[in-house]
Amino acid sequence: VQEGAEGAPRVVVDLSRVAEVHRELSKEVSGLEEQISVEDKRISQAESVMKNAEQTLKVLEEAKTLLLEHVAREKPALVEGLLPPPEVPEDPEEDADHAGSSTPSSDSAEEEEEAEDE
Repeated sequence: VQEGAEGAPRVVVDLSRVAEVHRELSKEVSGLEEQISVEDKRISQAESVMKNAEQTLKVLEEAKTLLLEHVAREKPALVEGLLPPPEVPEDPEEDADHAGSSTPSSDSAEEEEEAEDE
């Protein structure tokens, strides 16, 4: 086997065997073309399966969304139990301004108790 001018392989054969080698190569080409055809069909089938799976996934996602929307409308407590609590942004300036306001001081707690007793 030698390389031809265009880079294609060349088979060097004795002239007396040209017809025999041609038949062998023709059979090989025919077999390879058949394999290519079979593989093309398999690829086409696999692509169809993938498209079907993608479409099924889209439908399932839509159904999930509709179900969650329905549950959120009908039973919001169930959804609230599933969701994480909302995050409170941390702002250092706000913390300094409201440092004592979240927990009453002992003086103000005593004053509130006295007011309730009266």
